[in-house]
Amino acid sequence: MFKKFNLILLSLLLLVALVPFSSFATDDTGQITVSIVDENKDSFPGMWYIRQGGSKGAVLRNGTYGEKFNFGPGVYYLQVHPKNPDHPYYFLSSTNPQTLTSGGNINFQVQYFKTEADKLVAQATASQTGSGSSTTTTTTAKTATSVFPDLVVSSVTHSPSSPTTSDKVTFTAVVKNTGSSSAGSSMLSFQVEGITSSPKYYNVPGLNAGETYTVTQQISLDSTKMYTANFKADTYNDVKEANETNNATKDSVTVVSKSAKSSASASTTSGSSATYVYAPKFETPKTTTDSTASSTSTPTSSALAKVPQLAATGPATLALFALAPLLGGLAIRRRK
Repeated sequence: MFKKFNLILLSLLLLVALVPFSSFATDDTGQITVSIVDENKDSFPGMWYIRQGGSKGAVLRNGTYGEKFNFGPGVYYLQVHPKNPDHPYYFLSSTNPQTLTSGGNINFQVQYFKTEADKLVAQATASQTGSGSSTTTTTTAKTATSVFPDLVVSSVTHSPSSPTTSDKVTFTAVVKNTGSSSAGSSMLSFQVEGITSSPKYYNVPGLNAGETYTVTQQISLDSTKMYTANFKADTYNDVKEANETNNATKDSVTVVSKSAKSSASASTTSGSSATYVYAPKFETPKTTTDSTASSTSTPTSSALAKVPQLAATGPATLALFALAPLLGGLAIRRRK
């Protein structure tokens, strides 16, 4: 009985002795936060490693999404690897490496992007927030714009050039990346005003700088009037571009009836013809002498000659030809 009491008392004494030590013991660890997001600041998977001391230090922890965890005081380095092929560009907006103090906090912030241009724009924003230098930010933003892709509809044609209501009209649109970097896949929209109630859409593959992609569409236009066809590259803004306002273009085509086109064609090919009139042709007067009397022969008109006349023949012209024999006779009498 006495022995049991002694054991209980000893246990209580030990417990009381340990309480002060546990009460005054301190946790000397700090917190590390890793934030992994995409261009929209949404949580995003990206392979990362926490290394001790620097880029070649021992790996202490790794992950794919953002995390929070505790480590003791020291220098820590975040190593990042692109994991998603759709977002191959990233940048670390925080200092690397960072020093963690006892009870302190450090944050590693990583953002992934589809294009290098998006990355540069985000860097420009981070630069402005960190340094407050508007000059540096403006320069970086201009650099970012210069490496953006730029999708445009570089040309639009239709065939036949002068269609009739019985023709099938084929529209051809060429999408070109006029920017300085590659563009991801996008959509081209096509709509003829008054014909289709909603646009038709065509998949355009990714285009490197300077590359083109051609789309054709055949359609019937059965009314005699002018139609307007509308085209727009990157319809859904899938691609971040240097210029977001130059995606659309138009093409106009005038349709006529088949009979009207045939009449116009016949009129064009007939040309102009010469107008012919008949005019008398006078012979040179001849004088003959015989033994009894001297006489001069009167002029006689030859067969009518066919003379081309390009101008219109009016009444005055006809009258002149009608008076020609009389005028010739008067001239001969005057010579006598």
